[in-house]
Amino acid sequence: MTRWRKNHLRRTYLWPVLHALAGDTTAYLGFITGATVAQPARIEPWVELGALHETAGRFGEAINAYGRVFPLGEDHPGLAARLASVFARSGRPERALDLYLQVIDRDSEDSGAFYNLGVMHDALGEVDRAMGAYRRALELDPGHVDARLNLSIDLPERESFEEALRNYLLLLDLPVDQRRRRQVERIVDQLQTALGED
Repeated sequence: MTRWRKNHLRRTYLWPVLHALAGDTTAYLGFITGATVAQPARIEPWVELGALHETAGRFGEAINAYGRVFPLGEDHPGLAARLASVFARSGRPERALDLYLQVIDRDSEDSGAFYNLGVMHDALGEVDRAMGAYRRALELDPGHVDARLNLSIDLPERESFEEALRNYLLLLDLPVDQRRRRQVERIVDQLQTALGED
């Protein structure tokens, strides 16, 4: 390999990646943007560009990048969930909800998608639908801590205090951090007192 070729490979491929690993994403962003221009029908550069913008909190740019690739690779694993996450983080729960439904249509055993669907229903004030999504997530993965917690929080709104108490007690059997454990223990004590249980 000639010296020119080696230097070209370093500048074109290696340096941008090394800059990205070092925390300087500017060179890497330029490299990925160039890749999307050079080969606009390739999925991977668009996904990477979307991820870079998402990490930097530039949700509009991330939506544009993921949106460009969505027609190219609707079956790309995780793409709909990534796009839904960006819509959720940018304050557009209705659009995120539609995408999580697409994820569930493709994989009805994805507990994380059901959990996220529940979060979007909660964001839209649809508590009953949120609880249904959390329950489905828990059917698929009984150890899903966040689904159990969110269901426990929603249940008292429907005056299902006994079920809330059961769920909070189940949470104490799951691996939760100490701060959350103390909060759950206080809630359990309050619910037991209110319900007249020891």
